[in-house]
Amino acid sequence: MRTSRIHRLAGSLALCASSLVYAQQPAAPQVTMGADIKLLRFDWEPVAGAAFYQLRFRPEAGAAYQPVGERIPASITQTEQAIPVHLQDWSGMRFTVAACNSAGCTNSAALNPRSLMLDTIGYLKASNAEREDAFGQGVALSADGYTLAVSATYESSNATGVNGNQANNLSYHSGAVYVFRRRGNAWHQEAYLKAGINEPQQGFGVGRFWDIHATALSADGTILAAAAPGQDVDGVAEAGAVYVFRRSQDTWSQVARLQAPELLADDNFGFSLDMSHDGRTLKVMAVRPRDSRGNPSFRTHIFVRPATSWQHTATLAAFHPGDECHSTRMSRDGQTLVSSCVTSATGAGRIVTLKRAGNAWVHAADLPTPFYEMRQPVALNGNATRMALLESRVPPLMGVYRWNGANWAREAGLAGPASSDPLVIGNFGYDLTFDDTGRMLAIGDPQAREANAGVSATVMPGPSDLGAVYLYRLNEPASTWALRNVVKSPRPGFRDWFGLSIALSGSGRTLAVGGPGDNSNATGIDGDRNNELAQNAGAAYLY
Repeated sequence: MRTSRIHRLAGSLALCASSLVYAQQPAAPQVTMGADIKLLRFDWEPVAGAAFYQLRFRPEAGAAYQPVGERIPASITQTEQAIPVHLQDWSGMRFTVAACNSAGCTNSAALNPRSLMLDTIGYLKASNAEREDAFGQGVALSADGYTLAVSATYESSNATGVNGNQANNLSYHSGAVYVFRRRGNAWHQEAYLKAGINEPQQGFGVGRFWDIHATALSADGTILAAAAPGQDVDGVAEAGAVYVFRRSQDTWSQVARLQAPELLADDNFGFSLDMSHDGRTLKVMAVRPRDSRGNPSFRTHIFVRPATSWQHTATLAAFHPGDECHSTRMSRDGQTLVSSCVTSATGAGRIVTLKRAGNAWVHAADLPTPFYEMRQPVALNGNATRMALLESRVPPLMGVYRWNGANWAREAGLAGPASSDPLVIGNFGYDLTFDDTGRMLAIGDPQAREANAGVSATVMPGPSDLGAVYLYRLNEPASTWALRNVVKSPRPGFRDWFGLSIALSGSGRTLAVGGPGDNSNATGIDGDRNNELAQNAGAAYLY
């Protein structure tokens, strides 16, 4: 009986001691930060009396801290947070780590990650990076943001298909496509793709003329189409072909080779591609032989994949006789096609919109444009409820339009930064893209004169052509557009052509940017970006 009383007394004392410990809030954690691609890491020493920890985030100055993620058990003293680098307010954002128990929570000192900004930007290079390969001439990003395809226009290996020998230069400027994939929070190169038939100067993965969209991905990144517009087909010079690859259980294979229903010399079939999110509709542009006046005659081909094989369903010429439609874009739901055209009679421009009805395409609307040139990029959001197109190069002006059910209504005009040098026109809008919702618009200018590196909230005029991407956001419910951030290279270089090609994930939380003029000789992911040993080897960046 005496022993039992002693045990009960010891238990009571232990409970009292526990209550005393938890009657006080824990001390503030001492936290250190680190960074990786699109990621911040937080580490701290254990805090006596903590029952759990909580990461908290303040998006901008004056905002309240909000919990991020789940409670972190007391036995774990580290966490990481994925971030969309291009969307952050790097001046005002802050984090804290709170140590908590039943008495309350104590925050660490405010953590300012600004010094880590450049480390959160992914720097991707070809696995066989060499001078003049122009890796980054084109970029394509899956809607889920987990697969990135990067084209290298002038890569010269004589390999064919998937993961061939990339260590030679025996097929001059044949071109290559590199596939990168995110697993968890880490990125790695998954495949090195070449055309199934390798020919010099066929432009595999990058469109000819003025279009850089010759590689396309499905929403989940498992289907990839890449064109070889300069390839000879069955003895027909530069008829062009499109190769389709599929990923199954982490392995890529070529599953189709598409060509125009009628082979024509110099057709350059594939100089522009778009793929629907479901990977079952593919738009392919081609240039038919020149007419009696020497003008190219453009055609848009539509292929569909109802089961496992691709079928040609339509060849679309200009809807209005006499028009030249130099570029087309298909929405990601595969239901809308817009063509940027010039009328032969007046030289005026117009956007012609077609809507899909089964395998037919029906004329829906014409939109006169105040400005026209052969290279006039157009962007559509996922279901073609918004469209953006360049309305003026001097001064730079981008028009944003909303589909009202019958036509396009102008919603906003987004002015690009004016150049301080009247002799420099720039290339505001060289490439542009929406997220799926149409509430975010990225506009590339590979000749932008912006100062400093990384992400800034405002335009910062600089003295030389370093390139930039201007990110605009729709503010709701006011339905007004405003500049969110200016995105620059982590190491800007003169004529790196940063922003020549850009891509957004469906949510807009991942931005990919090509810089084909980058001069580093690094290979792979996050190598040395601080040298100039491989002129125009090229790079791609992840934000």
